[in-house]
Amino acid sequence: MASKKKRRRKKSGYMTPLEVCHKMSDLYFLLLFGVFPLVVGTGEYRYGNLVQVKTWFWLGLTALWLSGLAGYLAWCRIKKKTPVSIRLHWIHGAALAFLGVNIVSAILSEYPQTGFLQISASNTNSVMIMTFYIIVFMGASLFGCLRREHIWALGFSTFLSGLLSEIQLAGYNPLTMYPEGLTYYNKHKEYAFAFLGTMGNIDFLAAFLCFAVPVLAVYAVRSARKQDRLLLVPAVLSLHILYHIDVDASKVGLIGCLVLTLPVVIRNRKGAKYAAIASAAAIALGLAAVYFWPGKSGFIYEASQILHGHIEPSFGHDRVETWMKAWESVVKKPILGNGPCSGCWLLQIQKVNEAWDRVNVVYNTHNTYLGYLMDTGILGLGCYLALIGKGLSGWIRNRGNGLCAAFGAGVVCYLIQDFFNLNLAITAPFLWAGLGLLAGDSISESRRKS
Repeated sequence: MASKKKRRRKKSGYMTPLEVCHKMSDLYFLLLFGVFPLVVGTGEYRYGNLVQVKTWFWLGLTALWLSGLAGYLAWCRIKKKTPVSIRLHWIHGAALAFLGVNIVSAILSEYPQTGFLQISASNTNSVMIMTFYIIVFMGASLFGCLRREHIWALGFSTFLSGLLSEIQLAGYNPLTMYPEGLTYYNKHKEYAFAFLGTMGNIDFLAAFLCFAVPVLAVYAVRSARKQDRLLLVPAVLSLHILYHIDVDASKVGLIGCLVLTLPVVIRNRKGAKYAAIASAAAIALGLAAVYFWPGKSGFIYEASQILHGHIEPSFGHDRVETWMKAWESVVKKPILGNGPCSGCWLLQIQKVNEAWDRVNVVYNTHNTYLGYLMDTGILGLGCYLALIGKGLSGWIRNRGNGLCAAFGAGVVCYLIQDFFNLNLAITAPFLWAGLGLLAGDSISESRRKS
């Protein structure tokens, strides 16, 4: 009798409350992957406030999604519809613990207002931003599902952003992104920094593409549908852009992703075994090549010097100097850290730009893991690593699923480049969404088997 009722409901287009929550979440992730990357600044000089515009767009989009879910679940309870069974996993406890550590650390910090509400182009790790990261992770793992449509939405935004970047690399200024009369090639001279595409600074663009390229490329190769091969177009276009902007973090991210993900994404067990051996050999040969590198300058030379035990503060475009100063703060408060956004008042390293006759001030550690350690201490970093571990363990176990293999590759690449890049709210949402979707897929799979 019950099965007949279910059939009638399905024929009439009836959806359970849980299915409605899945649909609402699907829409959110379609907008996150397909529209959010294309949002640009306002005014005559659109790169001027791009970070703030994109950040507030994401905050508003996430708030609408959360409000929609909460409102609908409340309506279901009032109307006494079938309740949505929300079964929490230990990883959700780790996510809430991470947020809790951020809150306690902010309360105990010397500048609690900054720790709770800071939103700036240089540092967006405040409690408010962290709350939204956890909302994305929790919502993705509880109500999100890995979908082919999400990858196509990401391919759509990546392609359009890539077209804009290619036009800018040709010397044009569409959408008046640069000041009047200037182009991409006036970077670090007539205007500060280097802007390209729809993500702003080329470091932010590199972080976004480190997530997008592996997702698109892996799914295009793994999918059984021929039309999905078209996803290689934005992937190749993005590689061409990464070659031109020459960001070291993206080079390390893509190479590391290729080496680490190849054994996972290959479906054939024997092939995966050989790929693992080849990856291990590639790592060993790569380290040997770097160790004996004969060059006298550049990124590989600096890596070689580090392997020889010689470290200079100027290495990594002065990142090592920033890391050293951040570590001094970590040693002073190792358990709960110095408070979210503590780099705003602990770092403040001045860099003189002689070409542009200005002084830039560094507020960010340029290393997400060290940044969390400085802000929230060992407890905060430990919770964050637990979230990463759960997402990646699910990726490895469910690698037979092409969607899981693709999103996992994107997450891995982003996590590697995060050792050298900024952690801002215009790129980090892709990581938190990816981790949440992978964790949710892993939890669902384990519950089906049990």
